[in-house]
Amino acid sequence: MKLVKVAPPHRHLFITELSNAAERLSKVAVGELQCFGDAETMLLSTQMSGSAIFRVLQALSSLASSLHKEKDDEVLLDRDHDESVTIIRSLSSAVEPLWQELSLCISKIENRSSSLSTVSASSGANGVLPPLPPGTQKILAYIEAFFVTC
Repeated sequence: MKLVKVAPPHRHLFITELSNAAERLSKVAVGELQCFGDAETMLLSTQMSGSAIFRVLQALSSLASSLHKEKDDEVLLDRDHDESVTIIRSLSSAVEPLWQELSLCISKIENRSSSLSTVSASSGANGVLPPLPPGTQKILAYIEAFFVTC
């Protein structure tokens, strides 16, 4: 963000590169989330692109919000502004498979948790929900990335 303030004409380059990085990371992340859907793989997996994609999307979000602010101040050229907005919008559709896979992964975790709570209820543990499956915290960065994108 500080680099963009020093060199505003290069904002488009930063947005383009961050967008490309987000697209590459989202493709890797889809594969990771597919593995996380499997309980055993979730425990064993050490790969995590969730925090990387979260940081990239956070930087893009910062640039996007500064785009709107500076457009209001008319610092940006119309062409650069329009191209940057187009890149950010196209990124939304490029990361859609990631959000769909995240949704599937969360659904699997919910199903696993509800089946565990059914078992614990039948065993006499009234009102006590079982803890989330081990490894579930590994998807938190993806959830944060989703909210940054929204």
